[in-house]
Amino acid sequence: MRGRWPWGALLAVGLLTGCAGDDGVAPARDARLAQPADGLVVDALPADAQPADAQPLDGRVDQGAGGPDQGPPPEDAGPVDGGAADADPFDGAIAPVDDMGLDDGVPDAAAPDASPPDAGPAACAPGIPPANVEAGRDGRFWVAPAFPSANLPARTVVAYLPAEYDAQPDRRYPVLYMHDGQNLFDDRFATFGTAWEVDDIVDALTAAGAIEPLIVVGIDNTADRIDEYTATVDPGRQAGGNAAAYGRLLVDEIKPWIDATLRTRCGRMDTAVAGSSLGGILSLWLLQTYPDTFGRVGSHSPSLWWDREAPLGWAPALVDALGADGRLWIDGGNYEGGDADQDGRRSVLTHTRRLAEAIWAGGVQFPNQLGYLEGPRDLHDEAAWERRLPAALVHLFGPPAAEPPEAVAVRGFTGWVPAAGERPLSVDARWPGDRALTLPDGAAEWAVEGPAAVRDGALQGAGVGPVQVTATWRGVAGQAAFDAVAPAQVTVEVTAPQGTPDAPLWLVGDRPEIGEWQPPLGLELTPVGDLRWRGTVTLPAGGAAAFKITRGSWGTVEKTAQGGELADRMLVAEDGATVRLTVARWADWR
Repeated sequence: MRGRWPWGALLAVGLLTGCAGDDGVAPARDARLAQPADGLVVDALPADAQPADAQPLDGRVDQGAGGPDQGPPPEDAGPVDGGAADADPFDGAIAPVDDMGLDDGVPDAAAPDASPPDAGPAACAPGIPPANVEAGRDGRFWVAPAFPSANLPARTVVAYLPAEYDAQPDRRYPVLYMHDGQNLFDDRFATFGTAWEVDDIVDALTAAGAIEPLIVVGIDNTADRIDEYTATVDPGRQAGGNAAAYGRLLVDEIKPWIDATLRTRCGRMDTAVAGSSLGGILSLWLLQTYPDTFGRVGSHSPSLWWDREAPLGWAPALVDALGADGRLWIDGGNYEGGDADQDGRRSVLTHTRRLAEAIWAGGVQFPNQLGYLEGPRDLHDEAAWERRLPAALVHLFGPPAAEPPEAVAVRGFTGWVPAAGERPLSVDARWPGDRALTLPDGAAEWAVEGPAAVRDGALQGAGVGPVQVTATWRGVAGQAAFDAVAPAQVTVEVTAPQGTPDAPLWLVGDRPEIGEWQPPLGLELTPVGDLRWRGTVTLPAGGAAAFKITRGSWGTVEKTAQGGELADRMLVAEDGATVRLTVARWADWR
């Protein structure tokens, strides 16, 4: 819910599954609002892709997993948050224990524990939950403000209950466990002020009949997030490697407590886990480590670059863990990561596509088991994951995809293909409602008119002239038009004012090759000495580009010598040309 989550006096409700902690009082979640930056750590994208003296490339310093958009979005980028409308505001009242409709694990003689035929098993075998969990009810939220653990530091755990939970006391529900819990439901607790709005999205999908009702459990991160969310040490960061302890926290402590406290279904296909960024690779690791526990897994913008791209090697283990019935969702945005080869597809999509295709090649069914989706203009932040979450939940918890899709669309990562060069293509399929997928390379059949061909998912030029491509999947076709033109390599050399830090500068402008006005996604210029920076970009010969120079964000964009606004610079691409520029002043200089 957008910015409204008054917890009230959570601990006015007594202990439900044990006794009080050592001091008898657990800290209320509201206490964190006074110090939202406590324990912040850098996360999510490779260090070599981040501008130096600005925010990290993923848009944030991250205790959670997201951050604000940087710079003006393209006109067709869509709404920033894309979330469903708030569906059920709460007044913060805490329900008395006896009125919660909760299951304390003891059968009720007046109301036998018998679920409807579609509700799965009548009871769980939850193991032994922790004995000292303090928790309370706030509307449809069930909150443990300081969940204790024998494995890791205490943290807040929040469960969001289905709308009919109290009205159907005999019904049991599947459970989705999600990492970075403070970023899921309420803007006030989100690390960068924007939550996924999971509660609103789940309610909307449930009301539409797209998914069955489910319980969503958010598990807050801590200052040890990087270590807890990674299974191995990354040599470049000298951090990570404590995912095994987090796995024990989730599987041996939190899950048994949820199963003992709430009316859950405990089968493998009734238990899901999902997360973003490092939480995305954590979810993949949990699938292969606990294949008998988790049958549905969501991996949003996973940090597959971690530990020299070690998670890309997990595909065989993930195939085995999924088996014949498991469901896996992978997604990413094309405004995430760098584009060293300047083909228009940035590193996060390159990685997610490689992993999805390796899993598909291993025999996992697409689209009914494996779901994959690309966000063409999505950054690495909660607003992007919120936009893609409905499609992910429909894939994980909805019925199999109907045949055929409603529409198929071809998407190029630039509007041109170099003669004798190549540009990647993607094919998106959409069904009525919120179901959407991006096809793996090789799934569609291609037809090309013009001097080009499609091979290995890329449009490869063979001459100069217009090109039209058609992709057909399951009887539905989509088309796109491109130009095959000669490429031009242009070198940009910038002389910066005295005092400019010896770190990369960024050329950002109106073309995909230079970031489409997203500062950290433009052309990186490297220092070459004597207050000069240099970089080379490939553009269509004769094409014009508008641009500016920044130090990695709009807060550091170039200005006039007097500090005023500078008109957009322009260049016309001529192969072998060098464009020399001088920056007079930066926006953050006073």
